[in-house]
Amino acid sequence: MIYAVCGLIFGLILVKIGLFLLSVRALNRFRDDVRLEITETIRVFIEAPDSATPSPFAVLIDTFATLFASRALQQVKQMLSGIESKAGQAEQLEMFSKAAEGNPWLGLIAGMVPKRVRNSLIRNPQMMAALSKIGTNHKAAPSAPSAQSAGDD
Repeated sequence: MIYAVCGLIFGLILVKIGLFLLSVRALNRFRDDVRLEITETIRVFIEAPDSATPSPFAVLIDTFATLFASRALQQVKQMLSGIESKAGQAEQLEMFSKAAEGNPWLGLIAGMVPKRVRNSLIRNPQMMAALSKIGTNHKAAPSAPSAQSAGDD
């Protein structure tokens, strides 16, 4: 009886070892199959199907390059338009300052009106020319007769 039980235990151990070896072999085959499938997928993605058709990888890289170039161009355009805008604003401000130098009324008006209105005036050269003439068109009032001329009569 002891021999039968020992034989049965030994048989079960052999079966477990056999199942373990079979599962290791099956896992190795599965791993190799997955590795081959991944390799094939990568190869198909990178290699062109024929000489006339680009690979999906090349199409993806081209799309990224185009998108990057367009974004970079857009940034450069915005930067240049900002520089031009600042230069234009500086030029307009200089023109307003020159006009205000000769006319204190224009400086007073500039301080009283809102910035939006002042910027509109700066952008309109005809309005600036008209405003620069404020206070300069007045003729000097005739002077009152002096005391000497009244006493000469």
